[in-house]
Amino acid sequence: MSDLEADVEAEDVEIEDDDLDQDDGDSQPSQGNVAVLIACGLGSGYLKPGPGTWGTVLAFLIALCICLIGPTWPLQAIFIALAIISMILGLVVTPAAQRRFERLDPSQVVIDEIHGFWLALALLPSDLLGSRTVMVCVVAFVIFRLFDICKPWPIPILERTPGAWGVMLDDSLAGLLAGIATLVLVQ
Repeated sequence: MSDLEADVEAEDVEIEDDDLDQDDGDSQPSQGNVAVLIACGLGSGYLKPGPGTWGTVLAFLIALCICLIGPTWPLQAIFIALAIISMILGLVVTPAAQRRFERLDPSQVVIDEIHGFWLALALLPSDLLGSRTVMVCVVAFVIFRLFDICKPWPIPILERTPGAWGVMLDDSLAGLLAGIATLVLVQ
């Protein structure tokens, strides 16, 4: 046995519990932290590059399932309900994520993108969502991401709103603008 191997064997390496609890901001949320898990779009906010796009992909896939599996007539009402629920959830869970990641608008938080995309779909009539589902959802997705990334005026004004409201409101406006633009383009 070499001297180096003897030194390694002789060293007693212990990992303290405190070392395991350290968070560098990129680790996935523990199961016990449900608020952060929801804020991070069930983990989609940890995907790179572009966590906001991945959060929107999650919302897109859920929307596609709802449109393709469910009946056509209540689609607009479903997306209105999802937009309201996701806004309320976002306002409730975002502060926990802000504390966890020590940032005002952590990139891992994607509940705002989920809400914004569903709000865009909430502006579209049920018959349009039901008859041309994939095309309408793709157009809404692309336009929403463009508005969310480019942030045309007045979106940046809302982004400066303090707390969870600032995180949620800019994506709400991006969703409203995307819904209107989608309606104009696909009708």
